[in-house]
Amino acid sequence: MMEEDSIPESGPIEGYEHRNYSDFIVDRVDNFQDKFGARHLYLAMHAAFPVSLPPELLYLIRENFQYDSKGNFLDIPFESVPDLLLSEMCQEVGHEVYQMEPELRQYLLKRLRESSRFGEERLKILGDFIAQYYGPDLSGGDLDSRNVAESQLWASNLQTDSSQGVSQLSELLEFAQDEGDNNLQYRLNNLLNQYEVPEEESELLE
Repeated sequence: MMEEDSIPESGPIEGYEHRNYSDFIVDRVDNFQDKFGARHLYLAMHAAFPVSLPPELLYLIRENFQYDSKGNFLDIPFESVPDLLLSEMCQEVGHEVYQMEPELRQYLLKRLRESSRFGEERLKILGDFIAQYYGPDLSGGDLDSRNVAESQLWASNLQTDSSQGVSQLSELLEFAQDEGDNNLQYRLNNLLNQYEVPEEESELLE
């Protein structure tokens, strides 16, 4: 396993190339890493997966994703959760609910997906984690809890199987339009604005 002091504390992780993203977003991430270190950035990369971030969920992500895909201990500290939520990386969008802006989310997810320490498999594991966490709310709880759970699971599907995720959202959008369900249309469109959809699949949503 990798020794604790061998994890870089500053400087770009893996010399990542920043093409196709605004300097503002890249600088924000670089500044966050310069201030807090690479361990905090590892948490931020994982935190970009769910569409919204209540603190309880982020603490569980930090607790459950302490190792990279090769079994190396990441040593993400407890204080990284409030440090991330209260930084310029997140915005509070409701009572104790936080969110990343779309371009920042996409940039961090791309870094997670293309990282040799995590890769595509890490997104699938995150998807299983989100399904386990929010699954019970689909059949229980109040309407708001069910809506949140649906949005989290839709977002998860977009990241782990974009073809299936886009097909699901396309069918839901068609249903919402046919039924005149403006609330559902708003939720779906808001979700789609948060994530990148492959160009070859975006036609299904037109």
